[in-house]
Amino acid sequence: MPFEPFHHSCQDITIDQSGTLHCRAMKHDGCLQDASLDLTRYIGNTNGYLVWKGRHFSRSAERLRFDQEDPYNRAVLSATLTTEGGDKRDSEINLAENIGNNNGQLYFRGWNR
Repeated sequence: MPFEPFHHSCQDITIDQSGTLHCRAMKHDGCLQDASLDLTRYIGNTNGYLVWKGRHFSRSAERLRFDQEDPYNRAVLSATLTTEGGDKRDSEINLAENIGNNNGQLYFRGWNR
């Protein structure tokens, strides 16, 4: 099955301050169901920048928010992160690169593509 970014088939998308993505995800039959995915398993903080192949970004993050930027086909997680020196830095990452929806279940597509 080809990868389809989650935000094309989900509604009411939010992220909580623990780093969990929540939404109403569409199933193959067109019905919506509640879905969630713990993003801290896939995203980390590298000196104040959100990065894939990391973990536990929310431990050093404030003001987590989700923005869907349709003109650019992006689904952006933004946060203020703590750097190694203790400073604060705003950072963002495009969740549409690696988060999909398969029949109402959010999933991370992994590194082997």
